[in-house]
Amino acid sequence: EGEEFDTRPKTGSTQYCSQ
Repeated sequence: EGEEFDTRPKTGSTQYCSQ
């Protein structure tokens, strides 16, 4: 999950990447 948020930078956005 969180692939739809993959467009955002992973820097400080681990909440979208991990969860």
